[in-house]
Amino acid sequence: MRRFQIELALADLSTIERRRERVQKTAKSGDKTAKAELEVLDKLQPALEEFQPARSVLLNDEDRTIARNYFLLTMKPTIYAANVTNRP
Repeated sequence: MRRFQIELALADLSTIERRRERVQKTAKSGDKTAKAELEVLDKLQPALEEFQPARSVLLNDEDRTIARNYFLLTMKPTIYAANVTNRP
C-alpha cells in the first residue's frame, strides 16, 4: 500500500511543480489570484515531497477551492479493499 501512496504523491508533486512554473510568472506581475494560488502550492508541495497525501494538509475553504482545480489524486478519499478467504 505504501508504494501505491508514494506513486500517487509523486504524480501530484509533478502536477504541482508544473502549475507552479506557470503561476510564478503571473504572480510576479502582481496578480492577486496568482499569489493566492502560489500560497496554496507552497502549502501542498512540502507534504507531497514527504509522500504525504494532499488531503492531510490543513487548508481553509478558499485554499480548498483553489486546490480542487488541480485534480490531485491524493486529495480524493482512499478506500482499501482486500480479498479474504475464510478457510478453516
